[in-house]
Amino acid sequence: MKIKQKKAVEAPAQVKHAVQQITSTPLAELASVLRGFKWTFDKGDINHWVSVLDHFDSFFEEFTSKRADVQLRLGEAGVEADSPFPTTNCLAVLSATCVLLENCSNKTAYSSSEVRLNSSGLRRPWWLPS
Repeated sequence: MKIKQKKAVEAPAQVKHAVQQITSTPLAELASVLRGFKWTFDKGDINHWVSVLDHFDSFFEEFTSKRADVQLRLGEAGVEADSPFPTTNCLAVLSATCVLLENCSNKTAYSSSEVRLNSSGLRRPWWLPS
């Protein structure tokens, strides 16, 4: 789910550079740019990082949402194992997302649980009544 910015927010130069570096990295290579990602900025605003979080959502949509192993369909008739799971990239994206959420205000703008649920193959959360 893409984040909708409520207002245009001018990011500091250092943040702009980091955002540009991450969003210009091809999805399949995110681990290379996110390796060792640490918060080195002043207090953050999640609105500065919207394009990065959208890029991360695109990664999950492309690389995990249709996988038979993630959808727990392995073993069904005619369902074969997919290519190797992108563990390194997934962990890098999840770790960087945590760093952003731990250090930024306006976290409520981030609501990508829909993407995570779709990536896991669940049609609706198991804990919600049908």
